[in-house]
Amino acid sequence: MTQQIKIMIVEDEAITAMYLNMRLKKLHYEVLKPIGSGENAIQIAKKERPNVILMDISLAGKLDGIQAAREIQSFCDAHFIFMSGYQDEDMRDQIRLIKSSSYLIKPIAIKDIIKIIERQVKELS
Repeated sequence: MTQQIKIMIVEDEAITAMYLNMRLKKLHYEVLKPIGSGENAIQIAKKERPNVILMDISLAGKLDGIQAAREIQSFCDAHFIFMSGYQDEDMRDQIRLIKSSSYLIKPIAIKDIIKIIERQVKELS
């Protein structure tokens, strides 16, 4: 059933991106090559149409994760799992405006990501 889910990782910290990529592939999810900027995330999302996007909030490039997600949600019905090392109420308010999103504080336990992904699997079934 996990083959139905295509995951895009948008994370500019290479070690974190590689870790997430490796763990999710071991669980047999289809995982796209990690992306480090919001601008590239928009381009790849247009082409690949992922079901789940793991989105860091602070990214390389001009766009942060929230700005990139706003653009992506205009053409792609993905669930966003936002990741941040900060607990900022203003940031949470901005995330709440993004339909179909979750918010996790770093360091992130892979089991928390998997719970959210599995919920998406049930919705797609």
